[in-house]
Amino acid sequence: GNTTTLTGSSTPAANPWNSSNPGIASVSATGLVTGVSPGTTIITYTNSNGCSSSVSFVVNAAPVVFVTNPTPICNPNTVDLTVASITLGSSPGLSYAYYTDPSASVSLSNPAIVGTSGSYYIKGTDSNGCTSSVKQVNVVINALPTYTITGNNSVCAGQSTTLTASSATSYLWNNGLGNTNSITVAPTADTTYSVTGYDNNGCPGTATYTVIVKPLPNINAGVDQNICIGSSVTLSG
Repeated sequence: GNTTTLTGSSTPAANPWNSSNPGIASVSATGLVTGVSPGTTIITYTNSNGCSSSVSFVVNAAPVVFVTNPTPICNPNTVDLTVASITLGSSPGLSYAYYTDPSASVSLSNPAIVGTSGSYYIKGTDSNGCTSSVKQVNVVINALPTYTITGNNSVCAGQSTTLTASSATSYLWNNGLGNTNSITVAPTADTTYSVTGYDNNGCPGTATYTVIVKPLPNINAGVDQNICIGSSVTLSG
């Protein structure tokens, strides 16, 4: 499908150009050669004196690019579109160019560090300068999930409370407290708990929750006292 223009010296004949195999490459009356299929043909030029010259013309096969979409990842990780696995199975020895548009007019500034979900485009060029068709590759970078913890945020000393996280597919509490969505804790001092939850994409999100421990009141009864039935005594706290 690519073209090139040949020129011949002196005045051309009425039909100066001829291809020995138009199925390989055709040539117009002005010397425009169009590649049709891979192979070799002879292009002949004849001038007005009936003299002719010929040149061997090779049409190379266009390279083929195959694209495999990268595995979806979690933010803030990035995707490297230049790794061999992305273009595995393509014609060997290609150099690749990367673009942000399907017409391959806007280059991708850093294809080795792609941090935004979307469609990108790859084109390969072989050692003959032949280029492949433009291939689309899709990048998915999942946002991190957010979670919350519910429970009593203050307890009296010696009491317990249940902390519950929700909406994740799996959970992991800090300090080895468990891997279920709810745990029961009885802190002896103000304590901050955290849980890491994972969503359906395997992306982690972390939530924290602080439980404040309130001290128990003191009771002052003074010295031991004996009272009679029906009598009363006042204690202080």
